[in-house]
Amino acid sequence: MVATETRLPPLNDDVNSILRINSPKSGEGTGGRSLAYDRKSPQFSGTQEYEEEEEKEDGNMLKYVDDFYTTFHQSLKEKAGQPQSLSKDETIRYRMDTRQMLYTDMLRKGFNQSHREIFTLERAYRRISQLQGFHALNISDQHLKTLCEKVTLVEAYERNNSFIDCYTTLKLLTEQLGDTFFLQEHFLKRAFQFASKVEVDDNQRSLADAHKSLGSFYFQRENYEQALEHLNKYMEIVEQSSWKNLPNEFNFYIDACNQLRLFYIRLGESSSDPEEALDHYQMAHSYAALCDNKQQIKQVSHKLALIYEKLGQPEMAVAHLEKFFEIAQQSNDFHNLDSAAEVFAKVFEKLKQHYDVKDTLDILEAFTGSVEKTDDRYGQVCSCLGSIYTCMGEMELAQTYLRQSYEAAMAKSSTDALDDSKLQVSIASAHQMLGHFMHMVESNSAADVKKILQWKNNRINITQQ
Repeated sequence: MVATETRLPPLNDDVNSILRINSPKSGEGTGGRSLAYDRKSPQFSGTQEYEEEEEKEDGNMLKYVDDFYTTFHQSLKEKAGQPQSLSKDETIRYRMDTRQMLYTDMLRKGFNQSHREIFTLERAYRRISQLQGFHALNISDQHLKTLCEKVTLVEAYERNNSFIDCYTTLKLLTEQLGDTFFLQEHFLKRAFQFASKVEVDDNQRSLADAHKSLGSFYFQRENYEQALEHLNKYMEIVEQSSWKNLPNEFNFYIDACNQLRLFYIRLGESSSDPEEALDHYQMAHSYAALCDNKQQIKQVSHKLALIYEKLGQPEMAVAHLEKFFEIAQQSNDFHNLDSAAEVFAKVFEKLKQHYDVKDTLDILEAFTGSVEKTDDRYGQVCSCLGSIYTCMGEMELAQTYLRQSYEAAMAKSSTDALDDSKLQVSIASAHQMLGHFMHMVESNSAADVKKILQWKNNRINITQQ
């Protein structure tokens, strides 16, 4: 089959004019600024080089539209020998790259607002990547396709005043954007604006959810000031709502408490000031208590005990450790038991004359009998039991648990743990020998005096004579 050259009809003036009118020229449509970032802000102010680049970028969209049909006709001449089986629109799509096709489709379908928004976002995205020390990055084709699909859908919903659909569409979009934080922030703010306009019965529920989404986003980005502002607003709306804890539905009240608890735990963990960390953990504890969630109370009690021990307040540390051990035993959840036992051993030395340790010892001893000796926590808890019994003067029990700790360290071939266990066993043995020696001196019996004289000669363990 011999293909003949086919002449195409003249360009459609209506389409051409639409493309020209709606292409963003310098200073038109966007007000000379990005929808997400103000050029006058410090990160966008500055250099002549930047201004020149902006003028160039402002004309990019118009340029590719103006050049489009020229490129189109040239491509047809190159393909003159190929049968013309494609329509005009199909041929245009064939010759255009993905970005040009997506932008042009928006203009053809009348989504001018979406066109301006996405074009400006992409330009701001490139500028931010440059400011962060990277080469100018474009939004990926896949993300751009998703943006065009969702943003044009939102524009259609907005024309019909369907703000709840605008909100849900944008919220779904932010979940699809992955780790593209710049775009996520922009569309979360847009979603928040639509949530504020919802006038149906669930208006406050949508607004509460929008505050939660922004709070979680800023929390993830470690912007704690804005995160707290939105999470507090989330809690405020939920507390005043009629739907905060409806049966068989999502419990917004518990969720709000959990969000704030996690927020204050993160602040406590990131704080280098123990007093400041204490304030944050106390706030976290109050929200855990509001939910009456035992596992959450156990988690925060552990952190409070560590802080109180560091601040030299053993009574308060013990109070929270008791709560920790109580919940651990009730729930059979011994996560962090080794760390809690270590803190308990430290504070008990300061409180041994004023504190009944029996219940705690029962819990720790029961734990050592219920786990495998290969469990990392086993050796640590045995070591803590040995230290506690040493403080109590129960040297035989102290040596028993310290030797078990030593054996656990041997099994794991842990040099640091092995050296520590060996030292603790030696100290406990010395305490035991000293106590036995003093008892024989005080008795002053002939048999004890004889044992002391023999010990001076052979220097073996006096407790074994």
